[in-house]
Amino acid sequence: ALDHDCDFHVNTSNDAWYDESAERELVHLQTRFRAIETRRSLARVSNTGLSGVIDPLGREVAMLTCDGRHRSVSGQVSARVPVGGPDSALRVFVCRHSGLVLMLLTVLGLLHAAFFKSRPQPGLGEHLFS
Repeated sequence: ALDHDCDFHVNTSNDAWYDESAERELVHLQTRFRAIETRRSLARVSNTGLSGVIDPLGREVAMLTCDGRHRSVSGQVSARVPVGGPDSALRVFVCRHSGLVLMLLTVLGLLHAAFFKSRPQPGLGEHLFS
């Protein structure tokens, strides 16, 4: 999406799997971090979870609320999705170069595993054979 310079993201989610547990808030929090990571606003729509609009800094612009509840409510939210502005020019390095970062972390993980697998650990298991 960033290669095409989108204005905002849309996230649809089926949170009915989580019943009334805290996972709904966790999914919503992860969505807020995605907005911060990409510096894009995000409109989140969920059938039983939290629905609303999040700005590029992770702040909630609007939330679907009914009788003070945010979860398992039906209705609609009318909000202006923030686009543009100075924050839209910023990009997190990891977001722009995610393929490179993933490859680097994979290589580092393989090197770490190879180094520690081939190197004997002094003192490990000595008490078993004495």
